[in-house]
Amino acid sequence: MRPTARLVWAVSALAIFGVLVSIEGSLLIPWIVVGLVVLALAISDRARASAYDVGTLQITRRQQQVVFRNVPSPYELVVSWTTARRPASLRVYEQLPKTIACDPYPALVSGDVFRRTGQAIVQSRLTAVQRGRWSIAGMWVSIPSPFGLWERSVEVDEQIRISVYPQLTESRRDDALLAARYQGGTTVTRKRGEGTEFHELREFVPGDPIRSVDWRSTAKRGMPIVRQFQDEQDQQVVMLLDAGYRLHQRDDTLLHFDYALEATLRLARASIAHGDSVGLLGLGPTELWIPPRKGRDALARILEGTMGFESSSVPSSPAVAVRSCLSRLRRRTLIVLLSNLREEDDGTMDAAFLLAMKRHVLMVASLREQSAQAPTTLSSHEDALLYASAAAYEEARLARQQAWQNRGILVVDCKPSGLSLSLINEYLRLKARGRL
Repeated sequence: MRPTARLVWAVSALAIFGVLVSIEGSLLIPWIVVGLVVLALAISDRARASAYDVGTLQITRRQQQVVFRNVPSPYELVVSWTTARRPASLRVYEQLPKTIACDPYPALVSGDVFRRTGQAIVQSRLTAVQRGRWSIAGMWVSIPSPFGLWERSVEVDEQIRISVYPQLTESRRDDALLAARYQGGTTVTRKRGEGTEFHELREFVPGDPIRSVDWRSTAKRGMPIVRQFQDEQDQQVVMLLDAGYRLHQRDDTLLHFDYALEATLRLARASIAHGDSVGLLGLGPTELWIPPRKGRDALARILEGTMGFESSSVPSSPAVAVRSCLSRLRRRTLIVLLSNLREEDDGTMDAAFLLAMKRHVLMVASLREQSAQAPTTLSSHEDALLYASAAAYEEARLARQQAWQNRGILVVDCKPSGLSLSLINEYLRLKARGRL
């Protein structure tokens, strides 16, 4: 039990009144009377607050067991306190980890229903800023006294566990992306029905190319019939995720590794939607291998498999990852390497890339470091040196990527925040061209 601000203000006012009494002695008796009244109210209020039967107070949580990073999720507190004597309101302080925020905080339990029945449902929203499995411990309930002079704190032991997965794009946006093929200014390279795998026969629609007309079916039915094609399905996509020092850096609140993991999951979902099987090889402190599978279960397996997979500052070798992946593949595959390739990788990566290109399609996603960007203004000698160094680094990076592209390797070079859309666009472009 502790005094509230109201009691502190009352005692402070009484102390100021006492200073005036020392100046004007005639105020002594009123000061004593006021002091006795404040004392009596404080003692009575404390006794009434101590008489609350907190043993009958029950608070339970209603929360989704699975949430996504930075996506607010509904959260409810169900409060039940049916004792005859209870306050008109409560405040609930959650014992949240630093990675989870609650809005509003603290939760205020009040209202006519609670005053009459002692029951209430408080709705709020939880937002997790970091993936992983987190435990929300108990909560502290602040119970005010009848006159609001005291505050009693009671701990309620109600624990829950929440699994926070990497953020995925909203379903509506994904559907629009997959239906329209390209978003963000990318050009569509095929018209309707011009995939590489036969789908069905249908009636001719104005705008269909003449070469798609099936003349034999047209003669049989007496009306124009065209062949409808779709992008080839039942293909294989494997992502190689670097969990070493290359992606163990951050430009904002997230590590580059987290951006790469979210891009991996979004690409996996796009591939599954197009009928392909997806797998993942993670290389870092430990090796994580999730064999390619099709269907919704494939994405769930990757989500669960990467839940405890974290990056660290240990050395990593993309060339070793490529060779390790090749030893596991038995059919033609789109291999997507997500890392940050640098000058020291030139010798080892060239041999591994050439080996992969003999049978598979290789896509390399190399994330840009904000710290390596050239300064926009030159105000000192140090800025000029930094600019020259960044320009030389950028020139070598572009030359290296151009050499890979000349060998038929697909290169995605972008900032971490734009990686997801860039990978999906490149994948859809490959499907439209029939390169898989």
